[in-house]
Amino acid sequence: MKTQILELETHDDIISVRDKMGWGQTRRILLVWPSKGLILQRRLDLVLLLRRSAQIGAQLALVTQDAEVRYNANLLKIPVFDSVPQAHASKWRGGRRYKSQVNRLGPRPDLVTLRAKVHPNRSPWRENPATRWGVFSLSLLALLGLFTVLFPGAKVTLNPAIDLQKMAFTVVANPNAKAVNLAGELPARVESVVVEGRDHIQTSGKMMLAEKAATTRLRFTNQTNRSVDIPKGLVVSTSGSSHTAPLRFETTEAGTVPAGAGKFISLPARALIPGNEGNVAANRIVAIEGPLGLNLTTTNLLPASGGSSLPVKSPTPDDYDTLYQNLYNTLEKTAISEIQDSLESGDYLIIPSLELANTKEISFEPDNTSGQANKPADQLDLTMRLEFIGEVVSVADLNAVANSMLGTVLPAGFTPIPETLVTEHTSQPELGPGSTYRWKVKATQQIQADIQENRLKNLVRGLTPGQASQVIAAQLPLASPPSITLIPGWWPRLPVWPLRIQISKLDLSPLLK
Repeated sequence: MKTQILELETHDDIISVRDKMGWGQTRRILLVWPSKGLILQRRLDLVLLLRRSAQIGAQLALVTQDAEVRYNANLLKIPVFDSVPQAHASKWRGGRRYKSQVNRLGPRPDLVTLRAKVHPNRSPWRENPATRWGVFSLSLLALLGLFTVLFPGAKVTLNPAIDLQKMAFTVVANPNAKAVNLAGELPARVESVVVEGRDHIQTSGKMMLAEKAATTRLRFTNQTNRSVDIPKGLVVSTSGSSHTAPLRFETTEAGTVPAGAGKFISLPARALIPGNEGNVAANRIVAIEGPLGLNLTTTNLLPASGGSSLPVKSPTPDDYDTLYQNLYNTLEKTAISEIQDSLESGDYLIIPSLELANTKEISFEPDNTSGQANKPADQLDLTMRLEFIGEVVSVADLNAVANSMLGTVLPAGFTPIPETLVTEHTSQPELGPGSTYRWKVKATQQIQADIQENRLKNLVRGLTPGQASQVIAAQLPLASPPSITLIPGWWPRLPVWPLRIQISKLDLSPLLK
């Protein structure tokens, strides 16, 4: 006879196994228990499986080593085998269709007779109807009392009065502190930022800019008996003094002085540096540079003329200082703004602690590094890149100190309302000893009466709503009378059992924002 073999899994339950039994169309179903895991051990599980097999008209047998399952199967007369081959080789008892057999009770026993056998000396008063009705009434009263304790409920909503607590105190920021000192000392950390900027100003100075070079003619006189050649570009100069440097000229043509002492030649010359300075008087040019000065003498019989200069604008030292200071002040403000923008909300930058840590770049145009007094320019430009550092205290540390300070003066019976603490810096930080900074802070927070729920429940339990309102108003400062809701609404008093009384506070968070 064809047999449907169902191998069970450790996660199978009675529902899944019954569904699997309905998949096949065979006359015999063999359920194989898993080797590990404990499933379907109850007798009721096997009864339900037996009923299912009867519904689909199949005979049921089991393969399992579970002692509990084998025991229950034996009680229900379900065939049990050690292996699948043994189940195929053996004959299943119960015929073609095995009906489930459940232990059933026999005829209904006579309870009166049984009671008499068990209690032969039973007291007559127990059989008295009055006794029975008395016990029944007491039971009803007990149930009613239990009902009055457990069934009613109440919800009390309070609106505690709110007060504002204020306090002013002094804090000290110390870069060497490692943690908050509840006496007012805060650890300060260092923040740095690099800022860059460019600025310009109009120059305020003036200078003469050379335009043309002065020209003249020089007489060269021979001091020897031989001729002397004079090259083009021979440099001659005026005699200098302790206050002025010699003015230099050069010949613009070559020539030869005839041989013989006192012989001379006239050659044109021009000033090496253009400008008014080259316009010198006659007989001022007297020196010849180089070895020819041993053989010749020279002079300008006519004044040098034609040299000219134009007045132009140029930066002065004050212009450099002013532009530097202006741009420095701007970058300092930018550094303050950028550090503050980078901080967490509420963190506090100690502005007086801001200082220049490093000059990354400083460049003037025109520059003033060549040693020249000034240079022609209508505008002075400056590019700077600077690194600033400053000390910062965190809002968490500041709030910790504020909470500590406010806690010392918190009125008895009141508690702070969360997230209402506000700190305000009321003075500028001042430098103190040991690189510390000191300033004043004002802290404010909202407080309300501390509600001790267990004590309040014990005070109002069993009272009417009116009485409970009066007791609560006498115990707590409230902004409005309490709201008391009874459950059910027709119940006249608050519950006697405190656990059935719910105390809640009015949600003030929308009003506090």
